Amino acid sequence: MKDIQKRRKLIIDLLINAEDYLTVKKISSLLGVSERTVHNDLDYLQDKYEIIKKSGVGIRLTSNNNLSDIEMSLNDRRLDIIKKLILESSTVTINELKEKYYVSQSSILNDLKWIKNNFLQSYNANLLSSEKGTRVICSENERIKILVSYSNLAINLDQTMFQREEMLRKFSLIYPKNICEACWHVIESFRHEQFLQKAEYYLQNVYRFLLALIYRLQLGKHLVIENKNELHTMQVMELTNYLLASDVYNLINENLDTKVMPTEADILYLSMLLRANKICFLKTTNGIDEYSKQFASSLIEKMSEVLEINLTGNLQLIEMISLHCNAMFERIKNKVKLENPMLQIIKQEYQAMFELVWLIVDAIDHNVSKNISEDEIGFLMLYFQNEMEKNKKSKKIIVVCPNGVVASNLIASKIREFLPPMDIIEVTSIDKIAKNDISGYSFIVSTTALDEQVIPVIQVSMLLTIQDINNIKDMYEDSGEYKKGTNSIVSQMKTNYLAEEDIFWSNKSLTRESVIHEVCKKLLSSGKVKDGFCDSVLNREIISSTSISTGGAIPHASCKYVNQTCFALYVSSKPIMWGDYSVKVIIFFALAESDMIDSKRILSEAFNFIREQIVVDILASVSSKGELVDLLCIGGKYD
Repeated sequence: MKDIQKRRKLIIDLLINAEDYLTVKKISSLLGVSERTVHNDLDYLQDKYEIIKKSGVGIRLTSNNNLSDIEMSLNDRRLDIIKKLILESSTVTINELKEKYYVSQSSILNDLKWIKNNFLQSYNANLLSSEKGTRVICSENERIKILVSYSNLAINLDQTMFQREEMLRKFSLIYPKNICEACWHVIESFRHEQFLQKAEYYLQNVYRFLLALIYRLQLGKHLVIENKNELHTMQVMELTNYLLASDVYNLINENLDTKVMPTEADILYLSMLLRANKICFLKTTNGIDEYSKQFASSLIEKMSEVLEINLTGNLQLIEMISLHCNAMFERIKNKVKLENPMLQIIKQEYQAMFELVWLIVDAIDHNVSKNISEDEIGFLMLYFQNEMEKNKKSKKIIVVCPNGVVASNLIASKIREFLPPMDIIEVTSIDKIAKNDISGYSFIVSTTALDEQVIPVIQVSMLLTIQDINNIKDMYEDSGEYKKGTNSIVSQMKTNYLAEEDIFWSNKSLTRESVIHEVCKKLLSSGKVKDGFCDSVLNREIISSTSISTGGAIPHASCKYVNQTCFALYVSSKPIMWGDYSVKVIIFFALAESDMIDSKRILSEAFNFIREQIVVDILASVSSKGELVDLLCIGGKYD
């Protein structure tokens, strides 16, 4: 009986999609049944549909038929196919769809054509057909948009009736009910949160996007922002809403059995979505406790001194950091951890700034620094990195290549790929350099040796090796002072803050704790640090390991335990497990409170030294303390 119904449905489907008359012979051939069977089916169908039979021509449906039920079925079928393609990321076959919907091959082909030309045409997506079947090709970012569009088609909602029961009932037809409920908790929190601007009109849109995001995240699908530099910039600029987006994901996880693990791109996408739908933090300090305001004010004041940027009059920054600190102190008090998915990138890209913020937080309130997490420090740092980016001045760089303008332009194009877009990179000739004033430029990149210039010169190969690129980046990040005579990357550690007596070398198997105790004991005996320095270093490592991927580490302590700013260098021929990484080169950093204003420069000096893999490798290759001292003292002797 089921087969008969299926066959008769197929006949009607063929007649609907036919552009002209169909013969019984053609129908029997398409369905693989006898002409007698087709005639019997047509006799049955004539009681339900107006069918014209024209002798010698064929049969067709009349225009008098009420096809509303059929058309509704067509729309439902196409929506269901879209759901399978988009929601489930499935590959579908023609035969599979024919069997499921009891329609002909031509109908399925028409459905896929409609989906491609009418539904997907507004998106950067396409249907790809192969021997395995048909699937949608698009980025995950685009798939989220398509999913939302699909829900708009599949669910007819009254914009004025955005209520819990209606939302859960209707969206549970598309997504699992537990996801619908978890996302609804977010909407309810937005309605009741006093620190949020919220617009009811936009909440429904946020709900639709949240459902799509969480559903896909549970499938292990993540959003992507391909340009790494763009990602970092957007993270900094979207910081306030980035934190809000992080809280949203945390709230959702509280109401899900299967947790989602958003990446930094997932969180950033949601932060921008919230802002686009006018859901953001209020720019007001109402309701924020006085200590949070005072702490934020002190932090901004001290960072202004260190960064040499006046941020004390930036009301928006004061309000945002006050708001952040208010929430942060609540988290610390209640032992609630807010994970910072950007943390590893922050520690890798902005290491000196990260440690600087920790030092200043410690100087403001030692009790806070003892209890604060590295995740929180990372978030605080981003506020100031944002301001640094805003105040960053563009640099002018000259590219010189004797092989001609084409070769010079090629090198210039490669340089533009890894330097900020605001910078000006000009191509010129050696003759023009000699004739024109170049004092307003930052440095020269040249493929040939040049006579001494008034600005730094970096000699590179035509192919721009990794070392060439690193050298350009180092010069770019330099303060602008031209350090003539520095012909060894190792010699840059020659500094007034490192004495020969504070250089250590070992070929023994050591632990992090034993190295810390050994160095701290020596610094204490020399009077450079106070009692409590060692414990402070150990506590700092518990909060966050100071090791980096190159095999170096920079342990440090609270300023309150330092009498004299100094470095101590410890090199081990055998790797030491130091938190996240095994290390061989350790720079102990002790900063006195009186030198706080110079902390950024001093920290940068230390980090610039160990962030280059080649420097760490060179130091780790020495076989004695004497060899290490000789290596470090190239070009001069320690004071």
